[in-house]
Amino acid sequence: MAISTKHRPSLHLKYVKPLKRFLEIQTPKQSKPRRLFDYARLLGERAKTRLSNYGKKPFVVSETPVGDGRGNLLGAVFTILGQKQAQGKIHGKIPLIGITGMGASGKTSTAETMAREFDARTGKKAQIISTDSYWLDGRSSRLGGYDNPKNSDLKKLASDLQNLANGKEAEIPVFDIVQKKRIGTENIDPNEYGLIIVEGLFPNHPQLRKFLDISVGVRRSLMARYRRRIIRDPEERGKTEEDIKRYYREKEPIARLTVEPLIESSDIIFERTQRPENWQIVKRPEVVRVLQKINGAETKQELAGLITESRDIRKILRSEAEKLRTQGMRRAAYNRVMAVKEILKALKEKSELLSKTD
Repeated sequence: MAISTKHRPSLHLKYVKPLKRFLEIQTPKQSKPRRLFDYARLLGERAKTRLSNYGKKPFVVSETPVGDGRGNLLGAVFTILGQKQAQGKIHGKIPLIGITGMGASGKTSTAETMAREFDARTGKKAQIISTDSYWLDGRSSRLGGYDNPKNSDLKKLASDLQNLANGKEAEIPVFDIVQKKRIGTENIDPNEYGLIIVEGLFPNHPQLRKFLDISVGVRRSLMARYRRRIIRDPEERGKTEEDIKRYYREKEPIARLTVEPLIESSDIIFERTQRPENWQIVKRPEVVRVLQKINGAETKQELAGLITESRDIRKILRSEAEKLRTQGMRRAAYNRVMAVKEILKALKEKSELLSKTD
């Protein structure tokens, strides 16, 4: 099916390429006209979401060069939550916070950090619920896979959130991502918790938004999310690199229509602009440990022992860099090389300092 904008100036150019790719998706039992219709419907849903939030300006929390920015995010979330509780604007008996983001953007880790911080501040536990648990069996091969809200049981999730907010028990499904089906249920009594955190692709969906007291959207670049999937999915979800590439080829265009508008309509946006490799590689325990030992060395004999000890770490980092370079992940490889140079630089500076003191 050829698509041309020559005689249709009203068709915005930025939709042409995604539409071409969308029509090439090999969806079982779906013709191209049917896929075209679905694409138009998804465009309409995105337009409605953006129109309903026209004029609203979310509070944006950006990452900082000295960390991952979650401290700023937690401060904003708990400040707003405290204000709402003081004003009596919490929707139910128990506050609900939703964390929405694209796949591999860091939603779960952000929710876990928020739960730990809430426990430290109040002494009460927080319960985390994932919208992934509400995926429907056998829908991964349908249009858009799990990035399409039609392939999730949002009606059941809305009912459970309403019950939890009102202090009633809810039966939460347990979904096995490897088997791609539900394997059981889990009963949650909200009276045991002081906060409910809902994380996933669709907590900010119009069907669910009305139950949330605060909505958080996590922004992250495409390449950063791809790097996280390459590391995470083979171990946790049994996927190959080709499976991951196929996801970005076939399902990422759907996620941009269904999930991105929900992120932009959040109360708070956590903008993860820093490349995670820039600081994660420095925070690796073995790298931090050897740098601390080098800085604390007081004699040349002690430093000589650290040169031998750091040799194995440098060898591992160089090996990882070579492997990542062959996979085309040049930025990640570069940062490992820089970590090696950081260790060598620390050794050289310490050696010069000890030579002067002798």
